[in-house]
Amino acid sequence: MRLFEITMASGAKLSVFAKSYDQAAGIFIDWFANHYGDPASSFEVAERNPSWPGLNTQHLKEALALKTAGVGRYDPNKGWTIVPTNAPVGDA
Repeated sequence: MRLFEITMASGAKLSVFAKSYDQAAGIFIDWFANHYGDPASSFEVAERNPSWPGLNTQHLKEALALKTAGVGRYDPNKGWTIVPTNAPVGDA
């Protein structure tokens, strides 16, 4: 499992846990359709370096060890929560 960052045409960013770029893009497309009811327009997928400055590497290691694909939400006090693409709008 790897951490990806999706940058939408608006500049908004979304964290995605996935095995590959293609899976990350698919998760984003499903998430976008679920939340906005429209197909995603343009977006960019970039893999995040697990040792990126500012990332809590322990929290990231714990999340990656779950081997769960989905949308990632980060809370500095709790770590990562990975939710499915069809989670209610307020959850991701």
